[in-house]
Amino acid sequence: MESGVQNIIIANQVVGKTNIRLLAELVQLNQANIYCCVDSVIHAKQLAAIFSSLDLTINVLIELGVNGGRCGCRSEEEAIILANELTKLPSLMIAGIEFYEGVIHSDDAQQDIEEIQQFLQRVLTTSQKLDSLGVFVRYSGELLITGAGSVWYDLVSKKMAEFHLSKPIRFVIRPGCYITHDHGIYDEAQRALKVRDSMACQLDGDLMPAMEIVALIQSVPEKGRAIVNFGKRDVAFDAGLPQPLMQYREGKPVYYQTNSAKTVGLMDQHAILSFDENCDFQVGDILIFGTSHPCITFDKWKVIYLVDDKYDVIEEMPTFF
Repeated sequence: MESGVQNIIIANQVVGKTNIRLLAELVQLNQANIYCCVDSVIHAKQLAAIFSSLDLTINVLIELGVNGGRCGCRSEEEAIILANELTKLPSLMIAGIEFYEGVIHSDDAQQDIEEIQQFLQRVLTTSQKLDSLGVFVRYSGELLITGAGSVWYDLVSKKMAEFHLSKPIRFVIRPGCYITHDHGIYDEAQRALKVRDSMACQLDGDLMPAMEIVALIQSVPEKGRAIVNFGKRDVAFDAGLPQPLMQYREGKPVYYQTNSAKTVGLMDQHAILSFDENCDFQVGDILIFGTSHPCITFDKWKVIYLVDDKYDVIEEMPTFF
């Protein structure tokens, strides 16, 4: 907000009296448009109790979800009941719809696509139904329709093009991992997207992985085994282990043959690598690792470093998680 951000989506429910009061303070002290999600009448009343006591109004997005997923109304009927209750709470302004299709995932990509398309159709029809019932009448701005993670944003964008409501719509997709991309699941997802959507291939440029872990070889205790000084406390490990990309010794690059070493284990503070005869690993060598699922790595560091192609530090960047 201090940087001049005018619109902020909290794509989540803000629960608990302390957290709701902090949200109210943000609304009270800033001119930005702040949005948060609701998916239950109980939560709506909790928000309203605090905001009405302070004579404040908060923009809320009705969240739609899927069975077996995370938050969100599971049916059109639930969304209508919630919307009707929200219209009775003057301190809550229904400003649009929020959803997240990324919870639909399995080992069958085609099945996922079919289920996501069904869900997106329900988001569309539910939004149209709510609009026809007049639940958005009090809101004077553009209605906000927001969804899409970093895997299926092409499907979401296409469906958004079919939305037509009684008020102007601002569509917002949220593929947050574009900021750094990765060398793992999101790189694979982007490749798959380009296969299924020719438009993506026509765009200038592409996503490039920008987050890497720099660590040192701590021990080479036996042939073909190296221990490196980072672990679960330092990097994501939920969607594949970090894998080595480059090697440096005394500040100079050393030839590293791709895939000649592999991270096979991760402990709290140690990574275990196996390597073949093509590797020349020594204690003190620096290894550069690519990561998978950058979100989990971000929240482990209070500061990250922006570097140039020589890995000289250009800037220190604080994080806020």
